Amino acid sequence: MRTYKLFSKGRNVALGKTFTNHLGAKDTYHFNGVTDGLNFYGKILPIREWVNELALRHDLEIERPLVVEELNHRYARQKTNLKWMRWLTIIAIAGIGVTILIDRMIRMRTVIKLRERIAANLHDELSANLHAIALLGEMAKKNIAAQDKLDDILDRIQQLSKRSRNAARHCTNMLQADTACEDLMEEMKRSSERLLIDTNHELFFEGEAFIRQLTPRKRQDLFLFYKECLINIARHSNATACSTLLAGSSKNIRLQVTDNGTGITEVPHSLKRRARLLGARVHVETPEAGGTKIILMLRLQKWKLRPGQKPKREKDSHETN
Repeated sequence: MRTYKLFSKGRNVALGKTFTNHLGAKDTYHFNGVTDGLNFYGKILPIREWVNELALRHDLEIERPLVVEELNHRYARQKTNLKWMRWLTIIAIAGIGVTILIDRMIRMRTVIKLRERIAANLHDELSANLHAIALLGEMAKKNIAAQDKLDDILDRIQQLSKRSRNAARHCTNMLQADTACEDLMEEMKRSSERLLIDTNHELFFEGEAFIRQLTPRKRQDLFLFYKECLINIARHSNATACSTLLAGSSKNIRLQVTDNGTGITEVPHSLKRRARLLGARVHVETPEAGGTKIILMLRLQKWKLRPGQKPKREKDSHETN
């Protein structure tokens, strides 16, 4: 005989009462589940524990939308981050490609510039030396009877031949060019002596402190520009007098070559090329007395030369009274 309990307000109202059900024989397990303290999910919880669980469920149901919202927010942020990562990857790949392309273009430009510099050096340096050798050869023919003058001319031809050999070596190895032309002003004096043999020439210098602070490459390019000016005067101008002014300041270097020859209206191509390699501007003027004045301006801001002494004026050994 089983005793059944049915609580209402904490009191067993089924005590002594007859209990009936409408369940069939096949549903007997429901009846047993009600009477043995079990339900469909397991053991029936005590009232206090069930209420606590109910309260916890209520709290969790309140927090559940917040958790879902936070998850959705994080999923959206992760999706955005992945999108940015894809774009950054594409940009990085594109940047690497552009960098490789720019590097290749710079290398090609360096090679082209090096070839142009070698060609300019061969034309300016060797051409000037060969022209000077030709002039000295003519002088040797005229002074073949004067043994002392002839020996001096032959020595000068020998020196020019050695300089031509060194110039050719520098053209094959441009790294050695940085050691050339250590004393620009002295080199200019010697070149004017060799190339303007039959021409009255004056040479002036101002701001020597700034001129001496030029880089070796700039000194060499400036010297070759000057030699090209002299060779043009000796070959084409039919000039009898020539003057050169090289002036340096904290802002620029100015080279001015003037002759009284036939005159030109445009800067020769060889001088334009040399000025471009030097990174300077060149233009031509016609003096009132006739002839040609070549003016080269080289800005010095990027070299930041220190202020030098007050400009000095010097004349070379070919200056006339």
